[in-house]
Amino acid sequence: MQSLTTYPQLLGMTRFDRLLHDGRDNSPVSSKFLSIEVKTTISTVIESQTDSTEVESQTGPLQFKSLLTATLAEVPSKVWYFDSGRFGNQMVRQEYHDALEAIIRWLKTENTNGPIRFTPTDALREDRPVYPNPFQGNEEVSRNRRLVVVGLPGIGKTTFLRYLWIARIALNLPTLLCEGPRMFIWKDNQLYSFTTDECLYLCDQRFVHGSMWCLFDVNDGTTAIPSGVWETNVFIMRAASPRKERFEWASKSPKQVKYFFMREWSAPELIAGLETHRKWTLGDWLNTTKNTAVLLETLIGRRLIFRNTWIASKQAQKL
Repeated sequence: MQSLTTYPQLLGMTRFDRLLHDGRDNSPVSSKFLSIEVKTTISTVIESQTDSTEVESQTGPLQFKSLLTATLAEVPSKVWYFDSGRFGNQMVRQEYHDALEAIIRWLKTENTNGPIRFTPTDALREDRPVYPNPFQGNEEVSRNRRLVVVGLPGIGKTTFLRYLWIARIALNLPTLLCEGPRMFIWKDNQLYSFTTDECLYLCDQRFVHGSMWCLFDVNDGTTAIPSGVWETNVFIMRAASPRKERFEWASKSPKQVKYFFMREWSAPELIAGLETHRKWTLGDWLNTTKNTAVLLETLIGRRLIFRNTWIASKQAQKL
């Protein structure tokens, strides 16, 4: 907090004016989407792998070969990513892009009773010089609604909120992002940083209102958010793991709460994602890995095991 004796010009300011003055954050902000070519060396490296894997022993060599070929064929030649600051580069999943388009369509509709209709696309596979930002042409889309993005830990909920943050500030759209005891607000080409406790006050002062999107990441440090925030007239989105304690607030919300369930990563997505998260290329990493079978087991095998277990549990529930 800046001292009034150090800055005489603050004398006579209201609490709100002083809060905005102190909340100005001049940290550099990245709002660009970049693309990267996914290396093709993965094909030749994996083709030369001769060690038997657990997946191959379970499925047979021919079926495993077919599975591997099909997986490699689905790996995109180019992916989009954004810089999330100290968390490094984050890949834009097709899931993120399609989910945002689905949410925008939902916010445009008057009917709140129906589901949020998700339509899978291949929009990010198209060769474009600029990322097709879903907010382009939808800058004013917002409603007084509540949405929770649900997914297992590590599936990408937090990254999805950061993706929304970047996509909105790229077009200078008012946005609030809270991931802990402090929150960030982008408004009128200016970044602000406040404690989360100030959120309700900023709503009362109509600094947070109208078409602003409020994005809250619910983790162990931010499970509780000022209850009065849920009574405001802005669009609020929360990301949360499927735990009971993370949803107790929903029963107290004066607005209907909708849920959007995020899908797990596919094997091709995981392979492509390594290109944006590592300081070296995927091909280099595979060439220096003693047993490439470990990668295959992780990317393909465990996902199959997880999915087969999930299908079996659903079938058992029907008995």
